[in-house]
Amino acid sequence: MPTARPSTDHTPAPPHRGRTLLLLLAVTALWCLAVLGSTAIDPDRMVRHFFKFVHIMALVLGFGAVLAVDTCGIAALFGRRSPAFATRVAATVDPAIWAGYVVITLSGLMLSPHLTSVPMWIKLVAALLAGWNGVLARGTMRALLATPRDTTLAAVPRSLTVRVLGHAVLSQAAWWTAAIIGYFWG
Repeated sequence: MPTARPSTDHTPAPPHRGRTLLLLLAVTALWCLAVLGSTAIDPDRMVRHFFKFVHIMALVLGFGAVLAVDTCGIAALFGRRSPAFATRVAATVDPAIWAGYVVITLSGLMLSPHLTSVPMWIKLVAALLAGWNGVLARGTMRALLATPRDTTLAAVPRSLTVRVLGHAVLSQAAWWTAAIIGYFWG
């Protein structure tokens, strides 16, 4: 009589889990580079003004794209657009969000942030949270893209709707916090 073998049924990790971890580490490394690098660089006034302009233009690009995505998401919540439309918009402008985020972070190197200031640290943490949230929202976007194109909001699983709303709320809170603090204390 054959002996039973121990179960070796290991559920494989989702294919994107490793990529998500790498992206989270990349965002964290970029953020650390900007924060730590800003302590080693002391640009003159003209250079700082140039990079402030770059910083603001990157904010317009990245945060503007975030606002477009969230506006389409709100339209889907109120039945004015389909979830598929909102998701396609999000997938389309995702590169603009990330380009803006990366340029904002790198240009921050040259802005001589006051790292002894509490508001500056709140801004920096908000920026890091915006990046992490953006990485984690990619899985939610993939799940929404997997739904049939004619899916109504009522047919989207409640857990997925809650994830979408959570990412949107955190995104708005992080971007607005960083932008407002940058404007008043930047």
